[in-house]
Amino acid sequence: MVPVSQKGKLGSLNQVLAKKQAEKVQTSKTNPYLNAEEGKGIKAEQDGFVQSAKSSEVSRIKEKANQLPDVDLEKVEKLRQMIKDGSYIADSQKIAENLLATSIKVEE
Repeated sequence: MVPVSQKGKLGSLNQVLAKKQAEKVQTSKTNPYLNAEEGKGIKAEQDGFVQSAKSSEVSRIKEKANQLPDVDLEKVEKLRQMIKDGSYIADSQKIAENLLATSIKVEE
């Protein structure tokens, strides 16, 4: 059994054995890849950020949403009131044209 002091420290025999064991385990401190001739060493790949397809799509959608104009709450309230009163007359031709124009812009 290995001697251990009352304070939990290794005895002198253990310290010597532990030091010898550590010397055996240690590897060379020189890096063979640093000493390699130019062009013959192992090439490390560059670390970098690669954006996934979904992330790219989300970024694109956010960018388009940020480009949209702010909502005119006064205009929205006027239209709500007109619809409620029955005074709003919808032009179906104009609505269809705007829907088509919007869908074409979204697909681009």
